[in-house]
Amino acid sequence: MKILNLLFLSVCLASFPLVTGMTCSKSQQRITYNSLYSVGVGVNTAYAAYMDQVVSGKATFSPNVGKAYNDFQSAFNVAVVAASNNPQAIAPQNVVDLANAVYAAIKQFTK
Repeated sequence: MKILNLLFLSVCLASFPLVTGMTCSKSQQRITYNSLYSVGVGVNTAYAAYMDQVVSGKATFSPNVGKAYNDFQSAFNVAVVAASNNPQAIAPQNVVDLANAVYAAIKQFTK
């Protein structure tokens, strides 16, 4: 049940920017939320929880989830290097979009 709660929290955090809008000025909380570190940890936690559920039979395995995760990891690694290895740098929009794609793929294949 704890894994499901982590997955739900990650999905909720991922949809936060969609609900609040992106036209507001960036507060320190927003900058922290959008940091490469927080986006990376959120996606890794959600993916790990999904894989745990696959192993326990509570979710369906899909190569689409793995592909979305691999696409995210590739873009994430490029963004970290581009930010001079500063994980507190603001995540580029393409990384955020790929993170949201991972969350959507996981949600689709979770029972």
